[in-house]
Amino acid sequence: PFTPIASRRDARRNAATITAHRLPPAALESLITARTFDLYDDPMPDVAALETYLGHTQSALMQLGAVILCGAEAARAAEVSGLAGVAYGAALLFAGRAPVRYLPQPWVQEGGEAAARLQLASHARQRLSEARAKLKALLPQALPAVLPASLTILDIAGGASQFRRQLTMWWAARNNRF
Repeated sequence: PFTPIASRRDARRNAATITAHRLPPAALESLITARTFDLYDDPMPDVAALETYLGHTQSALMQLGAVILCGAEAARAAEVSGLAGVAYGAALLFAGRAPVRYLPQPWVQEGGEAAARLQLASHARQRLSEARAKLKALLPQALPAVLPASLTILDIAGGASQFRRQLTMWWAARNNRF
């Protein structure tokens, strides 16, 4: 149940975290604003809108993690976290059998829902490949922020047990990759 006292306490804790780690409020506001898409039944207009949505949600979370882990040096993680977040987000939409409204309408109109889902998986693989190509630019301490991207291929392949997911991320971290 909602209790005003708890919500104020949580708000204070969130504000303290934002301040302590110097998280950019604009990124948090963009994350919240992007999630308003989830509240309506409007279709995803195009691939650019999908990239923007995933960039402001999954990629933003990865970049905020990099800010916490790297401080001022986190800007070096921006491109990698952007690409990795889009890859992972697209894989999650694919694996979760997201409603058709999350699929870019040109893809749906071109070949139907099944073909659009395959294009989504292909898009995830492409962005993951691009992120991996830029891995050398990532500071080692920022790697944990983008490790969820190591699950992209598992999610596209149909998912895996929680143990397999944890093992995949551990292996990626141990080998300094994702």
